[in-house]
Amino acid sequence: MDTIRAGFFEVDDGQAQYLIEGIRRLGVADRVQVDFVPHPLTPDGCEAYAQYDAIAVFIGTKVSRTTLEALPRLRLVLTMSTGYDHIDIDACRERGVVVCNVPHYGENTVAEHTFALILSLSRKLHAAYFQSLRGEYQVRALRGFDLYGKTLGVVGAGSIGLHVIRIARGFGMRVLAYDARPQRLLAEVLAFTYTDLDTLLKESDIVTLHVPATPATYHLMNRETLSKMKRGCVAHQHGARFGGGYRGAIVGAGGGDTGWRGAGCHRRRGVHHRGERAAEDALSRTDTEATGASAGAVAARECGIYAPHRL
Repeated sequence: MDTIRAGFFEVDDGQAQYLIEGIRRLGVADRVQVDFVPHPLTPDGCEAYAQYDAIAVFIGTKVSRTTLEALPRLRLVLTMSTGYDHIDIDACRERGVVVCNVPHYGENTVAEHTFALILSLSRKLHAAYFQSLRGEYQVRALRGFDLYGKTLGVVGAGSIGLHVIRIARGFGMRVLAYDARPQRLLAEVLAFTYTDLDTLLKESDIVTLHVPATPATYHLMNRETLSKMKRGCVAHQHGARFGGGYRGAIVGAGGGDTGWRGAGCHRRRGVHHRGERAAEDALSRTDTEATGASAGAVAARECGIYAPHRL
């Protein structure tokens, strides 16, 4: 059997060592010649990798039709992520290139981060941090609210959403969920209720989104849907393309005429950039396009958004 040439892109030394050990454990080290590249694969650099039969990439690499044409031997593309919107699936299909992704990983990690951000808002930890930097101690300004007894609305009760629900129930929260594929048995086991989106938005004190970025979810949260939320409601989005593929987050606390405020994106292993796109897809930019301002900038100015990273 011929040796398979494979290249792993966007990996650091620690990841490369882990992969080498895995190849040895599988007993295929003599059949696979692997190269590790720390930077993304770009169309301009494909010539150096034209001999590869397989590539493994992360979300910084755009596997476009141009890239595929520059890799004539390519038969397999593996993305080390759940999302695969950075890969031209149609072009791969036309060329007979198999595409693989990682369907599940880090669901509990994302769910815990979701609650870290919610708690940061409910206890005003971010405001307290900046007060300490300024040497200010205005206790009344740092009054938060308890999660116990509040209603959490989970839009997208998939792998991540269900972990969020489990944690929420531990806080003593009532949970409403909206999902295209309800799982009634899990609702009974975890003691939450499925409902329609309008009811969820109207009754929830906190709303968290964990949905794939598809045509059906494009601009899911816009001025109309936000207006249905309670005044003072907290809105949290954990953007995800194709089943939770990236980990961008928006968090908001209510206030002003709109009744909502938002926050920034979570950086983790470089997926921040995809999180930005999810945020902009899910939050309608109808009112910002005329001014040329980004959705994040306008929301920050108008709604007092806590935005540690650009949306």
